[in-house]
Amino acid sequence: MPGAAGAAARPPRPLPGDDWNDEARARFVADCGTGIAAQVGPLVSDTEALCGCIYDEMAATVDFSAFNEQWAAEEFDASGEVGAALTAAIFSCAASGG
Repeated sequence: MPGAAGAAARPPRPLPGDDWNDEARARFVADCGTGIAAQVGPLVSDTEALCGCIYDEMAATVDFSAFNEQWAAEEFDASGEVGAALTAAIFSCAASGG
């Protein structure tokens, strides 16, 4: 699960809206900060910047509805297009410091 920090945690809520937007970014950053960023841990000191960077990269490369469907899914498909784009964004943003 991309937004959750553990296997027993629930997936994040779907992002609001039907396209990339400020409200969706704010929710993604909040969910990411307790999930993805927590897993990246000591590699990045500014989790808000990391999560904002990931959101911005996803917004530039992936369809919002496809991302949103996977983001809130019980079983995130890391091998699909969205999963591959998210993995690339995480590594890219972590390497750049967020």
